[in-house]
Amino acid sequence: MVHRVIRVGLLLCGTLSFSVHAKSTWGEFKSTMTGIGDSVKSFGMGMAESFGMNPPDYEYSFRVFNDSSESVTVQAHRIKSFQGIKARKGTIKEMTLTPSQDTGQTGFNALNLYLDVELKWPEGSFTESITKLAAKHDKTIYHFHVFETKAGIAAENIGKGYTTTDLYLGSIYNSLSTVQTVSFDYAGQRFSVVLDKDSHNMLQSDKDIPHCMRPVKDAAFIDCGTAGKISVLSAGLATGKEDKGVWTNVMPLQYHHEIIENVDKSGKAVTKVVTAGFNPGNYTQPTNKRVRNITPIRCSVWNTSAAQATSPVQEGQLLTSISIDQGSRSVWCVYSTPGWSNKTFSVNDTVMVQIPAGKAVEWYIMRPSIDGSKYLTSEELLTVQETEFEGSEKIDSSPIGSTSSKTTKQSTDLSNKKSSQESQDQSLVLNLSQYIKTTAPQTTKAELYIVSLDTIDEKKARQFLQNLIDGKLPKPARVEFNTQVTDGQLGQTIKNTLFANKLPENQGLINDTQSGVSGFILNYDLFTAYGAGQGPYYYTLYPPKVTLSNLYVHSLGGYMRRNAQDGSGNQIISDEDQAAAYKALADWVTKAAQSQTINQAIKNLRPQVEKFLQEYGMEQLFVKNNTSSKTFSSLGMQAVGMILTGPNSITKAPLIYSAGTNNYVYTYGSVPGYKDKTGKQVVTWQPSETIDLAGKVIISQPKPVETQDSTPVKNDQE
Repeated sequence: MVHRVIRVGLLLCGTLSFSVHAKSTWGEFKSTMTGIGDSVKSFGMGMAESFGMNPPDYEYSFRVFNDSSESVTVQAHRIKSFQGIKARKGTIKEMTLTPSQDTGQTGFNALNLYLDVELKWPEGSFTESITKLAAKHDKTIYHFHVFETKAGIAAENIGKGYTTTDLYLGSIYNSLSTVQTVSFDYAGQRFSVVLDKDSHNMLQSDKDIPHCMRPVKDAAFIDCGTAGKISVLSAGLATGKEDKGVWTNVMPLQYHHEIIENVDKSGKAVTKVVTAGFNPGNYTQPTNKRVRNITPIRCSVWNTSAAQATSPVQEGQLLTSISIDQGSRSVWCVYSTPGWSNKTFSVNDTVMVQIPAGKAVEWYIMRPSIDGSKYLTSEELLTVQETEFEGSEKIDSSPIGSTSSKTTKQSTDLSNKKSSQESQDQSLVLNLSQYIKTTAPQTTKAELYIVSLDTIDEKKARQFLQNLIDGKLPKPARVEFNTQVTDGQLGQTIKNTLFANKLPENQGLINDTQSGVSGFILNYDLFTAYGAGQGPYYYTLYPPKVTLSNLYVHSLGGYMRRNAQDGSGNQIISDEDQAAAYKALADWVTKAAQSQTINQAIKNLRPQVEKFLQEYGMEQLFVKNNTSSKTFSSLGMQAVGMILTGPNSITKAPLIYSAGTNNYVYTYGSVPGYKDKTGKQVVTWQPSETIDLAGKVIISQPKPVETQDSTPVKNDQE
């Protein structure tokens, strides 16, 4: 019997052979071919990546960002291969990017596999072959980034999972051994900051501030003087989150800029500013302690007026205390920024501004430079969180902005000294002092003071504030109690000791003999080169209060007529007369406070006090047999004087000063407010006007009530 061999060959960059005997039926052959066909299809698709068979409907999209100083040509080439040899089959698309330009989302969209992505610039290029199968009709956009280093221009594939954002997050590394000045556009104005040598400087935008680092139309610039400019376009890269094909911004990518010294083609040293890559290793990591945040912090200080701070009084309600505006005092804010000036090599940028009652002053705070001249004191650097004198002593000491570190050696030293409580106390202080000297870093600081001064003279006020930030003024007077409270119990002996101490009249008062001004510190804040809180910061100040009930008892109440009886038949002052007295005192105290001098207040208020006593005063205040004209007796004249100028009088009423509120503690940068019963967010920040440092009105009307849920989120830098 003759056997014929039927040889069938399929060209798959090789040969597949099989044989069929003649006696086999055609049905058997067809069945065999069907099974082999399925295998061949699977085999062909699996080998497509290796052998260049372009599968249909498999697409690749990419986007290129050019952050170099040269023009970059972007090309997408079709590629195939035959037996492992790759060959280009023509250029599909080409585009040239100028510095700070990108291809856009649709520039290289839905290109069929397989591709060579080639980026070319003068004296260099970057190529990546795209040969991996993705999903059919893949909508993913892959990103390439061209950047610059000290060695020259380079490129990186940063992959997928990104979208664009109008927020900006970046760092500027001054790698030089000299200070450099950088200017940038922020919130519609230009800021200039001195960068310390060998320092990393953080800079980011604020979504709540329009035209902030990423303007809608025109490009903003980070200007490093002779080193050049960095364009900040209207959109930058951000990590994204995909939902049904739509990408939303999660977190802006941090752009890394460096001020470097390079050598040009002629061999000359040139200082220039460049934008580095995104991938770690393509830029200098900010791992040292020389990190500063140069993002301007929006700061608003509202000096509430008496009308804004006083709740409405309902009909028939007795007003027992009142807030007052003081015409003889002024409220000031001073912020000293330790920063180096290129011209004078000294500290500069001091903010010193008066805050009118009822208005808010708004400006931008710059954090102190790393090489500033003011440093945190030992007390500010050290926080003793836990001390135990029985058993093993533990000291947890942490400089501001750092993590806690246990001083185990000092703890061991202290635990060995148990001769007495006193010796242990001394040992603790000694070891903490030694710890500060040996381990505490010199951390720069800038101080913010908000003070109430007993003058309206601008020259004297500024002299006081300058002495304050220069450290020339004594600390405010305070009460010291050398009494130890044990076991958390406040026993009767300790109570007697505490209550026996009389509070001084100058509690919290600072006296400056040079300027002749005294003042109270209403708010104090401390800013370091890098730390918690991006802002904005809202500070609310409150006007002083006068307790009318106290003033009534010690002045006016003793001279009122008794025209009613209590339950025992005793003569008392009627409720109507008492209400009239409280109303009159509130009016007099307000007018006295608004007067610039006591003499002016006495002159204006004496007729009103006399008229009130003639209507509501007791008979002994007037000359007998002359009650119709109500001529004051010697006692009556004395009463008028005591009410006007006595120790507890309308011109010398004891004032209750309240510390201001740093609303950032409660709102983390949101506008101060609260949720009403319906869940709506009500804004409580409503000054009559908001002005800048030059007195120009920024906002003329109170901000509208917010109805959306604006639950604050803690800042990541906290």
